[in-house]
Formats: sequence, C-alpha cells, structure tokens
Amino acid sequence: LKVRAGFNAPAVREALARHPVAGKNFKIHVLVSEDVPMDSQMMMLWGWFTRFDPSADVYPASKEIDGNRLKFGAPIIIDASWKPGYRQPVAFDPDREKAVLRDWLDYGIGIDI
Repeated sequence: LKVRAGFNAPAVREALARHPVAGKNFKIHVLVSEDVPMDSQMMMLWGWFTRFDPSADVYPASKEIDGNRLKFGAPIIIDASWKPGYRQPVAFDPDREKAVLRDWLDYGIGIDI
C-alpha cells in the first residue's frame, strides 16, 4: 500500500487489520512511500527492504510467547515508509548505467543481467 508523507500510521494499520478482505485474506501488508514504483518488483522490494527496521516497524495483529519463541498473529503490517532522518536514495546516473550494461560481459562477474 502506498502512503503519503505524514500519514496517520496507527489509523492506517487499524483500518488494514479490520478490513473485511485485506485483514482476513492477506497475512502481510507493507506500507511504502509514494516514490516506490509498484510496477517493478525489484524497485518495490528495494523500497521495502531499505526503509524498515525489523525491531521498530513490524506491527502484528497479536503477539504470543511460546517457550522461547515469539509468535505473531496475522495480519502483520510492515511500515516501510520514508522516515525522518533517512538519507536520500542514491540516484542512478543514466550514462553510467548504459556504460555498465554495454560492458557487462567484459567484467567477468558471471551474472546475466
């Protein structure tokens, strides 16, 4: 779910958890900022994994301690939105990207891009 800067995080989390379809049919909800492109799986995952702290931004519907295990109840909401104090993302230089793609095989890395 894309969210706007300054969104009311507790209200959005509560609405998602209570939603009759989303709250019951989806185990994980991820909140991302407006700048995260949802039409690219790679960029969507980049936006998700570079913008959340597992110890601070995971909100399960319930928590249970079972022995030495912590069990989370669904839905689990991950707030991967932009937070104050984050550094600006690195911007690609289009000319450098073209050069890398052009010369990729010469680098000998062995990963097909």
